Amino acid sequence: MQANKTADNQYLIPLMDGIIENIDIADGILLTTSEFVSQEDIEMTTTHDDLSLFQISFCIDGNMEWSYINNEVVHQFQIAAQQSQVRYGTFKECRSKISGNRKFKGISITLDEKIFEQIFTCIKIRGAVNDYVVEKRLEAAIRLLKTGKHTVQEVTWMVGYSHTGYFIELFRKHYGISPGEMLKNNR
Repeated sequence: MQANKTADNQYLIPLMDGIIENIDIADGILLTTSEFVSQEDIEMTTTHDDLSLFQISFCIDGNMEWSYINNEVVHQFQIAAQQSQVRYGTFKECRSKISGNRKFKGISITLDEKIFEQIFTCIKIRGAVNDYVVEKRLEAAIRLLKTGKHTVQEVTWMVGYSHTGYFIELFRKHYGISPGEMLKNNR
């Protein structure tokens, strides 16, 4: 079965009532909306030259099966109403199966490899910055606890945490001792 792409980024698929529309949100970011009913079972195949992507799909109604093939390894996916699915990697072929006389409505967001790497790098940087901030807060907590002048709850607030239980858990995980034990050892 061959899907025919129209000038306005819609796909016309024989034996199917409805549309599959691709909207280029920005360079490297594609939004796909689908709403259709197939008159009979349909299987479509698309081929690519090493398509590298990250894609998340949300199924609103119906279900669909598909597989991606790369290096002769088949990666199977299925999505049904009120489910989401995440796919990533480099693919050469995609096969979609749609059951006849069933409605399908869904939305997908696809990021090309370059955009995905930029987002992932930002997440890694944010994680590294967060780890640094936590480390500096805990170092300040040790200095305050070693003075013996403040309670654990006061130190919690002084180093920027609002929940003493979370602070105690983080401190113990990082140093292997609770802040209360450290305070007790320094009084």
